[in-house]
Amino acid sequence: TLKLSFKVVAEAPEGTLETIRGLCVAEDELYVAVKREGVVRVYDAESMAEKRSWRVTRPDRMVMDKYKTLWILLAPVDEKAGGWVLTGFDMEGREKSRLIFDAAVHPADMAADAQGRLFVSDVGVSQQILIIDGLEQGTPKLCGTFGDPHGIFGGPVSGRVGERRFNHPRGIGADGAGNVYVANSGGTGGGSTVWESYSPDGKLRWRRCGLF
Repeated sequence: TLKLSFKVVAEAPEGTLETIRGLCVAEDELYVAVKREGVVRVYDAESMAEKRSWRVTRPDRMVMDKYKTLWILLAPVDEKAGGWVLTGFDMEGREKSRLIFDAAVHPADMAADAQGRLFVSDVGVSQQILIIDGLEQGTPKLCGTFGDPHGIFGGPVSGRVGERRFNHPRGIGADGAGNVYVANSGGTGGGSTVWESYSPDGKLRWRRCGLF
């Protein structure tokens, strides 16, 4: 690599997994979750100088909501056994609230929408997008889901492709107009990602297949 071309955030032996897992930009600061080291580091977004940091147990994906709460998914020791926790921090790293997920939930990604809710993509049993509100009050709670139960694996015909029948929804996003974006990665080969967009009323806007 070219000298001074990159900011060194974490170093690990080649092949080591679970290093940088979460990124979030808020105003003029960049938040970085270094899962392997159990730390969140905050950088000046212009100079990339480190401003502060705080210890967090196994931090993963993160997002900041409209109320300036930084939400971080905390991974369990054994991710296959479940037990993920959604924790809200203020911008100085003080914990404000948390939501403990059922063991069957395996979060893969997270996004905030314009209404002040969180979307959490679940690649566990449900294969749905979990909708969480109560953020403004500091009492996050599951208020609904988006997508058919069990996704592509659900009935009446297991394996049938269709609208809202997600297949390992690894990526989730939302825009200011209320549209939702879901990236499915249930295939086993390269170019198997399916990217979909849904309108606020849940109707399919478009689908792109064969992506990486």
